[in-house]
Amino acid sequence: MDKKEKNRYVMFKAVEEVLLSSEETLSSTPALSLVFKDFQKLLGEINEVDNKYKLVSEGAAAKKDKSEDDLIDALLAVAGVVYIYARRNDDEQLKAMTRLTSSSLKKMRDADLLQKAKGITQMIEDKFQELKKFGLERDILKDLQQKVSNYENASDSKDAKFGQSKAARQELTEIFEQANEILNEELDTVMDFVKTKDSSLYKDYHATRSIKDV
Repeated sequence: MDKKEKNRYVMFKAVEEVLLSSEETLSSTPALSLVFKDFQKLLGEINEVDNKYKLVSEGAAAKKDKSEDDLIDALLAVAGVVYIYARRNDDEQLKAMTRLTSSSLKKMRDADLLQKAKGITQMIEDKFQELKKFGLERDILKDLQQKVSNYENASDSKDAKFGQSKAARQELTEIFEQANEILNEELDTVMDFVKTKDSSLYKDYHATRSIKDV
């Protein structure tokens, strides 16, 4: 839920609480009882879909962020060794490729970071026999390759989850619209009938309905 929806949901729940506090009136007024049940059902759906939306969007982002941090740490670790090799061999291109900082890598777009990581990994593979003399071991290379793969998979997963979260976002909007319609077109109307039976409930209901978005 966005801020406006959260405020709206607070009002919805307050309306629910007011109506539940007048059980006798609720049970003795079939029209009110029928409409209220539909309203409560929608409140449950709002909560369910909102939880699904948060789980999908936040979960995918957290997975991708962790894999990015792991990849950057691995790149910085090997880049230091490769940079020394490049200096000792006057390899300006390799020096430029491995002159890295954490901040510069974090600023890259996902696709650019992935391309950079794959390029460095391939370069290490090509020059591995020479880089071994500088302490770069096969396990370090394998670890870097795994983290490149993890990052690529997490980025793909985030893209897929984006589609799911977009669908959940649309579903949430539609349920809010249905709840608003029931509130405005049915609950407000039936409360005019309730006024003659339970004026206290009528006043409490409209006091609650006066809550505005902040």
